[in-house]
Amino acid sequence: MKPTLSDFLLQNRDVIELRTSEVFFARSAPTPHVSELGRGIPIFMEQLIATLKGERTDDSALAETATIYGRRLFQLGFTVSELVHGYGSVCSVVTKLAGERGFQVATHDFEVFNRTLDVAIAESVTAHERERSAEAAEKENERIGVLAHELRNTLSAAAMSFAVIKKGTVGMGGQTADVLDRSLTRMGALIDRSLAEVRLRMDPTPVPERFRLADALDQIGATVRREIDSRNLEFVLEIDRELEVETDRQFLMSAVSNLVQNALKYTAAGGHVSLRGQCTGDRLVIEVEDECGGLPPGKVDELFLPFVRRTHQSPGLGLGLLIAMRAINAIDGEIRVRDLPGKGCIFSVELPVVLVLRAHQPAPEPQT
Repeated sequence: MKPTLSDFLLQNRDVIELRTSEVFFARSAPTPHVSELGRGIPIFMEQLIATLKGERTDDSALAETATIYGRRLFQLGFTVSELVHGYGSVCSVVTKLAGERGFQVATHDFEVFNRTLDVAIAESVTAHERERSAEAAEKENERIGVLAHELRNTLSAAAMSFAVIKKGTVGMGGQTADVLDRSLTRMGALIDRSLAEVRLRMDPTPVPERFRLADALDQIGATVRREIDSRNLEFVLEIDRELEVETDRQFLMSAVSNLVQNALKYTAAGGHVSLRGQCTGDRLVIEVEDECGGLPPGKVDELFLPFVRRTHQSPGLGLGLLIAMRAINAIDGEIRVRDLPGKGCIFSVELPVVLVLRAHQPAPEPQT
């Protein structure tokens, strides 16, 4: 009697599982622990063999396993593409091994094999996407909650300062007035950044305006001052105080603010973060340098992808850098990252020189 595909899989199961595992571990994507593969691949093989042998008449068990596996691989950091390639690796390994050993797969067996893979991929991807959507919704609620909390605290500080000044207890030139000024500046920066993110989703058309760059960067510094103080970080702002730009203020503020927040997040307590702005040659360059310790090999190109974080241990959804990139692209700029191995990273925002002006100088006449 001619052997069936289920017979072939049973006879070569160890080899197939080993080769499939090797494909997983050879990828640059997040690597699952051997125990994860030790559970996932064998269970799938068992269900595949049972289906081919006609021992299962429905796909409920396979769907349940694929759902669990899809959720788990999402938690490990795998993308949908990597998940699909994972299942595709089983098909590739089986097909190649059958060719090596001269085994001809019957048409019916091949159809069942493909259907089983199709169900597994569909269910695991669906589960993966549900997990991602759930996390995205949770993080979005968290972002809104944090914004509301920050605005409330800042508003309280401003209100108390104003109340003291209004009573005439202190004058407008003292420290209480400084607290009021910083609070209002912080509120403005938080609102600007949030509005920019909404605009990027709804209508990313830039609205240029002329403003002093130092004023905008000062606002960002005020926004993160509480975190800087609480973690004993050193935050250095280096900027030409007379430099002005004409661009979309909200988009630029949103991008740089996200870069600064990202730098603070990955810099250890007591570390150093720099924000620099200067005109270099024919470009306006804004740099944010952190002390994150450097990036893992091969991760630079992945940083601006959605749902990608520098480390899986760090909290957050991994959208800050993506928002920054979209904002800078919307104003015809570029954003890059340079790894400083063992030390940190430098994120650079570059804008065309035609947008750079000097304070107290008239804007250039439009050319005809």
